[in-house]
Amino acid sequence: MTKNVVSKNYRVYLKQIIETKKKTNPQFSIRAMSLHLGLSHSALGLIINGKKNLSPEMAMKIARKLKLSKQERDYFCAMVQLETTKDAELKADLRIKIRDLRPYPPITKSEAAFQWYDFAILAATEVADTAFTAEHFSKRLGVPLADIQAGIDRLKARKYLGQGPDGQWEQLVPRILEEGPRESLIERFRLLYRRAEASITEQPFDQRLHMTETFAFSPALIGEALIATEEYSARILALASDSREEGKLMTDVYSLVIGLYNLTPYKG
Repeated sequence: MTKNVVSKNYRVYLKQIIETKKKTNPQFSIRAMSLHLGLSHSALGLIINGKKNLSPEMAMKIARKLKLSKQERDYFCAMVQLETTKDAELKADLRIKIRDLRPYPPITKSEAAFQWYDFAILAATEVADTAFTAEHFSKRLGVPLADIQAGIDRLKARKYLGQGPDGQWEQLVPRILEEGPRESLIERFRLLYRRAEASITEQPFDQRLHMTETFAFSPALIGEALIATEEYSARILALASDSREEGKLMTDVYSLVIGLYNLTPYKG
């Protein structure tokens, strides 16, 4: 499957596939794509530009040609059906199906030690009109200039941060799971929780979300809880991506911290 293609619009989805292929093969074009899919060049152009719709049958054919997995195929075909159906109830069901099936960017595991602001810098590549300088991030994040510059240099050296053909800074690895030294993780979460605590008093209620639940639970279910947590995180990422496609500007960087841990580990 083409890396990072996560659009909820099938026309944008096809455009993203073409753009991704162009990065690895500058000679690739819509004409080449149409030949691969068994469509005329003009027909594919009309589809991508919104002047012609795909039928469910053609959507399935394209999904097979692109060698999509079953989940990706169902996702693509649901997007096509959503655009063509007139039934309001079916539209609502399809929107739920699309969100549940949406293919999410893979997680890259790293043993490198990161600072919490490294992730904020990466996320800022999606923020509208960001002045991508150490001075800007130092001011917005409240972190010393030298530390921010070291973070930018660290991300560039590890090829997690780079500039695209248009000079725009990009996060080169969609999602990172840090498996570094325990001490660095402890320190990073300590600082994030301090930020979370400050947000309760400093940020308006409609600009933040804080929730806690305390309940009986079995340690044997941690594996299943991890899967559910990953699904939840992916849905929040999808919400952000959907908003971007709908024209809502990303103006700030947020942190989602989820914890599930034992409050009663001590045996009396």
